[in-house]
Amino acid sequence: MSVVGVVLAAGSSQRMGFPKALATIEGETFMERAIHVLREGGCEHVLVVTSADEHVQAAATNAQVVVNLAPERGMLSSLQCAVFAAQPFSPDALVVSLLDHPRAGSETVRALIDARLTHKGWVVRPRFRGRRGHPFLLGHELFADIVAASPHTTTRELLSTVSRAVDLDVDTPGILEDIDTPEDLPKG
Repeated sequence: MSVVGVVLAAGSSQRMGFPKALATIEGETFMERAIHVLREGGCEHVLVVTSADEHVQAAATNAQVVVNLAPERGMLSSLQCAVFAAQPFSPDALVVSLLDHPRAGSETVRALIDARLTHKGWVVRPRFRGRRGHPFLLGHELFADIVAASPHTTTRELLSTVSRAVDLDVDTPGILEDIDTPEDLPKG
């Protein structure tokens, strides 16, 4: 099964006050961590969807940069950019990672991919103690719907209509961690 990893990094990071991709955790930038986790988890190729921010683009080493020229349209617009950019790889699925969740590990990515193979879900989301988190997997069956979605639709709205969705229980609380402000950053 061919799986492409996607890091959505086109947000403005307004609450953080600086590009979240450049924040660090355990000696790695959030961007480096996201790319590393996707590759180690089984994604052969990794795409990073960014805005036109040169610093964020430069941080996307070991990945293909995809520029979202209209990031103000929201996360769905970045997902649409990723689907287009992934076409040459003919992936069976995308594993989508957000920079907000730097402690979600490669074991979660592997579990999502395994669940796709086992359950054939079009969407596979990790769940810890009853709460869904990130990253999540999108099967190729949804790519046309993603590309055709109205700019007024959110990713959450689009995914809520998918009947073949799997919630996968994991033992990784990091899937719920949401780092949006400097106060949320790990200390030390």
